[in-house]
Amino acid sequence: MSTTLNLLPIAATIVCVRGSARTINLTFTLNGSAYNLTGKTITLTVKADQTAAGAEVYSLDQASHTNAAGGLSTLPIPASATFGTDGQITTYYYEIRVLADGIVWWAGNFEVHPTPAPV
Repeated sequence: MSTTLNLLPIAATIVCVRGSARTINLTFTLNGSAYNLTGKTITLTVKADQTAAGAEVYSLDQASHTNAAGGLSTLPIPASATFGTDGQITTYYYEIRVLADGIVWWAGNFEVHPTPAPV
């Protein structure tokens, strides 16, 4: 008998450049198989404080998926969501979850880096 250990959420850092859009490609698997996203909504929540209620600075619900049955989806992050303090890295905290089951799949730092200097 084999046992598969699922370690969720997966810790990962999302890095963005201030004022630039970013697309995150996601692959959902559970026990080694694609997690069916058909009829499910994924939510991305970005907070200024990891534990404080109401500390949300950005939220996105995504109900349309690249390949729902295959567990593939994308989260488009618009340029308006990549804000922070000029001249320094601003760190927020995020969670990506599937609303229907409440599982937090990914969580970690959401870093917004300063706008690069013109070349």
